[in-house]
Amino acid sequence: MFYFRFTHLRSNPKRCQTVLVGFMGALNLPSVFTPNRITFCSLGVGLYGAYQLFRDGNGEVGDVAILRAGVFVFLAIVLDCCDGQLARMYGTGSLAGRILDGICDSLVAFGNGFFWSLTASKHEVLPFHVIWGVLPVTVVFFQQQAMLFDRVKNLYVLRSNPVLDTVGMEDSELVKLELEDAWQTGHMGNWLLLKWYQKLYLVLQDSTNRNKSVNELVREKKAGNIKKLSPEEYRLRWKSTMRLVSFLGTGSHAFMFYSCTVVAYFFGYKYLMLFHVVNNCILAPIWALVYYRSKDM
Repeated sequence: MFYFRFTHLRSNPKRCQTVLVGFMGALNLPSVFTPNRITFCSLGVGLYGAYQLFRDGNGEVGDVAILRAGVFVFLAIVLDCCDGQLARMYGTGSLAGRILDGICDSLVAFGNGFFWSLTASKHEVLPFHVIWGVLPVTVVFFQQQAMLFDRVKNLYVLRSNPVLDTVGMEDSELVKLELEDAWQTGHMGNWLLLKWYQKLYLVLQDSTNRNKSVNELVREKKAGNIKKLSPEEYRLRWKSTMRLVSFLGTGSHAFMFYSCTVVAYFFGYKYLMLFHVVNNCILAPIWALVYYRSKDM
């Protein structure tokens, strides 16, 4: 019952997204409602909500500024759900767009964590060393979770498809192709984004693996050398792990953000720090279990 209610609450932004994307599609203005613009709107709304809480919050129970912050976070999540759907609707999806979306999601999470910590410090609801000691730990754990999520997703997409299909994956060969295209078409913003992703993020992501990189596995599949399990057997074996990974993804973090604002509204500003507690003490150990299991994927 709890699982049903939790997943039901997590799905509310996606229901709003369906209505909003339908409205944008009905207006038929693809040059106005571009996926990247929606991504940046999501980033701006999410960060503004956290900033206005720091600026306007009075530190008291029942402060309306906390509820406003929750509303802004919810709107940011809704907009975040829209950009990918719009890209699929208009047929303009790209690797650079997916990377930008992931970066903006992380910035919203880091921005809220920072401003909430700043707000808690401003109103002295917890000792200073507690507030600023836990924030770096949250940043490290959150980024590790994001990289592990991407790696497990890439492995599952690669191994569970009967044929080589890199749709939805971010391997270095695909990054190289889009880099060349961005350079030739003069899209320097995309080129810089992809270059950072290639030289830093993918290297760090592969460092979470004890065996082979995703790129090495792609080359093996092209050569027909992956013989461990058939795609059907692979899906059956790793279905529960992928379900857990999906459950622990960005949607769960977003749900924690706006649920923490509700708790803080009724019980006090110190409960804004609940996000750090849940992320570091509950989600991080579960992700450690996922990491341990993923070594055999």
